[in-house]
Amino acid sequence: MDIKIGEFVLYSRNPVSLFQFLSNVFEVQADVVVDQTIKFNLSGVSFLIVKTELDIAAENYFSLMVGCVSELKELAQTIEFYYFRTHCTDKTVELCDRVLTFTDPDGRKWTVKEKFFEPFQVTTEHQLLDVRNC
Repeated sequence: MDIKIGEFVLYSRNPVSLFQFLSNVFEVQADVVVDQTIKFNLSGVSFLIVKTELDIAAENYFSLMVGCVSELKELAQTIEFYYFRTHCTDKTVELCDRVLTFTDPDGRKWTVKEKFFEPFQVTTEHQLLDVRNC
């Protein structure tokens, strides 16, 4: 059985505004636009932006990765410039400890990490048992 991710769905009160933001930040083009639904591809993963009048989730349940810290800084500058250019003053962009977080026009929080960043330390301290003494 070969199972693959189909697409991530981003619900939005204003799909066009959200796509304009994401296309500027991630340099993506729309693959399909039907009514208020926009499909685009980001690094081989399909995304759908679907219009809704419901409350928008405050956070994505996935994160994105880039290859190095300089790419995180470049992405942060792109987002800050977009907010400046569109006179948006209520959105946040934070780069801290190799993790970039920002909010989109719907107020959804995005997270982008450096590829090899481990946010928590994994320990492998296990007590070895001498099974010969059992």
